[in-house]
Amino acid sequence: MPLRRAPTLTPKPTTNSIANPAGAAAGSRSHGGAARQQRGRQTEELAARHLERCGVRLIARNFRCRGGELDLIGLEDGMLLFVEVRQRARTDFGGALASVDARKQRRLRRAAEYFRLCHPEWRRHRARFDVIALDGPPGEGTSRLVWVRDAFA
Repeated sequence: MPLRRAPTLTPKPTTNSIANPAGAAAGSRSHGGAARQQRGRQTEELAARHLERCGVRLIARNFRCRGGELDLIGLEDGMLLFVEVRQRARTDFGGALASVDARKQRRLRRAAEYFRLCHPEWRRHRARFDVIALDGPPGEGTSRLVWVRDAFA
């Protein structure tokens, strides 16, 4: 039986500022339009500020490739962090943390591999995948931010 080749990822823009609402990938789905994008930007900004307060040096935001997107990439004590940021207004279906399922984890792993291919200066660093989950509307006193370090391998 012949071996199957791993899929080849084609380069796309590597970073976009989270303040750039036009940074959405071409052909991406928009389930809720501008309000949803605004909530996403607010949540990512909250997560970025939280990480920086905890001593993480952010090196990239919204790294996109064909394989997926990495919300935040940072460095903590020599460890490269790939951080997925999730927000859910309600917890009916398990909340923000439960939304990082096996399929999403595969996409994040693929995007992280591609990031390291594109940026050889980060290849030698150990890496881990973290998740920052925010349940409740961002910016309101009722929301709860949870940072899960080493959330999956």
